[in-house]
Amino acid sequence: SPILHYIIDYKEDGAANFTFLKNLTATLNTSFVSVTGLQPHTLYVVRIVPVNRLGQAASGEPVRVPTAVAYPSAPRNLKVTVTSSTSLFASWVKPETLNGPIDVYNVYFQVVDAAEGRVERSTVMLLQLTDVSLTSA
Repeated sequence: SPILHYIIDYKEDGAANFTFLKNLTATLNTSFVSVTGLQPHTLYVVRIVPVNRLGQAASGEPVRVPTAVAYPSAPRNLKVTVTSSTSLFASWVKPETLNGPIDVYNVYFQVVDAAEGRVERSTVMLLQLTDVSLTSA
């Protein structure tokens, strides 16, 4: 019996149940579907079940696929303390939403002319994770 449609399901790896995505009507050219609204840096399991007039067949082997990383949310609780006449100490709490590993923190600062209030120069420092100590909220 010819395939009438496909049932496409997905779930986060480790979740108990699949989420129904859609019934996809079969045509001679049916060979893809887009899945949107997923979380970044998350492993998903996707399965496709063909259906004919006799009912559902067994699903094919589920496929595990990770989504790409995305930008993290902003670091929280930034605090800057003067430690001497020539240095500052900056601390922050890691972002609430990481969306993947954090490789580098970009720390921006500006030197401002106190009398005139104008920026004399801007600097960015790239801090590797070995240069910083992350704390939890």
